[in-house]
Amino acid sequence: MMPKCRSTYNHFKSLKRHIMKQHPIALKTHGANRTVGETLDKIADDSVTQKSNLMEMETNFVINCMPIIEEQDAFLEEKITLDQIKKTVALGLCRLTADVSLPQTKVSQMIKLCQHLVQMLGDYFEEKTRIFLKDRKIDLAAPESISFLNKFHVEYIFSEVSTLSKQTKFLNNFAISMPTPVEKVLQNREDIRHVAGITTKVTVNETFMYIPITETLKLILRNPQNRELMKDNLPPNATVKEYSNFRSRETYQNSEYFEKFPDAIRLNLYQDDVELGNALSSRAGINKVSVFDLKIENFPCKWNSSPKTIFPLIYCTSIDTKKHGFNKILEPLIHDLKKLEHGVDVFYGKEKYTLRAVVSIFCGDTLAVHEVFELLGPMVKFFCTCCTMPRPAFS
Repeated sequence: MMPKCRSTYNHFKSLKRHIMKQHPIALKTHGANRTVGETLDKIADDSVTQKSNLMEMETNFVINCMPIIEEQDAFLEEKITLDQIKKTVALGLCRLTADVSLPQTKVSQMIKLCQHLVQMLGDYFEEKTRIFLKDRKIDLAAPESISFLNKFHVEYIFSEVSTLSKQTKFLNNFAISMPTPVEKVLQNREDIRHVAGITTKVTVNETFMYIPITETLKLILRNPQNRELMKDNLPPNATVKEYSNFRSRETYQNSEYFEKFPDAIRLNLYQDDVELGNALSSRAGINKVSVFDLKIENFPCKWNSSPKTIFPLIYCTSIDTKKHGFNKILEPLIHDLKKLEHGVDVFYGKEKYTLRAVVSIFCGDTLAVHEVFELLGPMVKFFCTCCTMPRPAFS
């Protein structure tokens, strides 16, 4: 039997190395005619491979999309190097930044705390080692002793991810191409500003931010497992007695487009205004931002029930939406949606994949729906701006 051991490990290679070093006798007695190497080689590692695939899925979702599952460390080998430690730390910090509830200032504070902790641990172990060497009358001034004690001072291991720009650069260089927000200009105007008591005329650019939807979909579907999730379990012509998925609805069954491309991406768009200055109450309309998000309806409800599967599209101040209208703001999105409807070819390595996507649902509160579709307010006499149908007649 294996001797009682209280050691615990999160990674298979760590467990394997521990068994080979600490329990070689137990391994030989457990298998009568097997050597240690033969016993370990025949250990089934299907679950480890599955965890590795889940790690890749997480990375492709901007470290944020699918459920977080403890994964196999991709950098862990028989001999741990400082470069591997840096990459592992960098991936962990990038995963933290994927949580929108955690601001970058908190991440920076944690980086400083962890670096200070690493320095304190280095000083602690150096002092304990110095006492150990001194008790054995080893010359601490010898070059070999000095070189050995300096090993406890680890260099700055957060250099690659200390700022948000470095975190983005690390992810781009490491594995993925991050979608870059594009600033779209609505109008240029002149304004009067007071700088150091001097009245100055300045040019102000009225802009909004657009995250290209094609680049976002490329990133999400980079992993083959995510592309497999896009396929519905039911065949296109299956008889469904209950509304279990989108294919159960008449919208899908009567659509010529979905009949031709049954696995096309179905997009749900969301729009709402967000008040950034909550302390200033609703009177601070200048701080309101109109936000457009998207969700992929093809994914199973198990994944789509999490806010991590909601992806940003457009951010614009509410003042600019009322001034310029949604036609101009939604223009780049509609341009990309037209391309996606006909299909956009992308390459993942040597594999060619065609992105096809259409909007199946637009969701928003009463105010958002009326503003985006240019309907009159919910309390006006007429229903819309294009007809004179009174509201009682419509209801």
